[in-house]
Amino acid sequence: MGIKEKAMITKNNIVASEVPITANVSDNKINPYIPKVLRQLRAILPSAMYAALQVEFETGRKAWSANKTYVSGNYVNHSEDGIVRTWSTLTTNTDSEPTTANSDWTEETLGTFLVSYVQPYLAHRVFLAYLVNGGVNITHQGPQRIANETAGPVEGNAYDALLSYWRAEMNVLRAAMFNYLDDVDNTLSSVVYDAVDQARKKRKFQIRPIG
Repeated sequence: MGIKEKAMITKNNIVASEVPITANVSDNKINPYIPKVLRQLRAILPSAMYAALQVEFETGRKAWSANKTYVSGNYVNHSEDGIVRTWSTLTTNTDSEPTTANSDWTEETLGTFLVSYVQPYLAHRVFLAYLVNGGVNITHQGPQRIANETAGPVEGNAYDALLSYWRAEMNVLRAAMFNYLDDVDNTLSSVVYDAVDQARKKRKFQIRPIG
């Protein structure tokens, strides 16, 4: 039986990322590309790791609050050293900030991997697909550019430079994702997963402009 596909990333995650997509962009401009980038992610990650990330996303983690009392087994997201990390509390506590040095908390690296490495990478992949296809309608006559009276398409060298910039940003995040797995020896939240094959770490998927 195959893995049941879950979103793992939503338009809201993408809007909150470091790509220039705002909430004003209609869902039907973004959502069609999410299943495609998930298929690409599934092709490079071990299946058990991919499935665990789906469960982690479905569970959801809220940001840590100094005003809330947490009990053993609660999970939160909170930044340390500029990286959003997922934490599990070991004791009942209030206003006890999650950090590596705080014995009230322990880091859950599966959540950290999802929110700080996988989702930013996916957001950039979706954005690239949007850049390539967002201004195109597929009709019975083939691809047709969408035009309006107030704006014109970015074309030529400027368009190529735009794609190159965001493709480079995506590749940096892709490398960071694999480097993190190497740093934790493919052990996420105390579970050891198969290592990602070196061949899978190489860039295989290219997004090219239409035309």
